[in-house]
Amino acid sequence: MKSKKLIEGDMMKGLDVKTIKLGQEAKTKEEAIRQAGQLLVDNGNVEPAYIDSMLD
Repeated sequence: MKSKKLIEGDMMKGLDVKTIKLGQEAKTKEEAIRQAGQLLVDNGNVEPAYIDSMLD
C-alpha cells in the first residue's frame, strides 16, 4: 500500500490500517482517547497503561 510509506518517524510507526478507524463515535474526549488507545493495545503497539497516561 503506497500511503503506508508516507507515514514515517518514531511517533508514527504505530499507525497503519489496523490502528486507524474512521466514523467512530464517542460521547466524550476521554471515550475517544480510550478507543484510540485500545486500537494501539490490540495491535501490540503499546501496553494498556499507555491509555491512562494519555488521559493524565
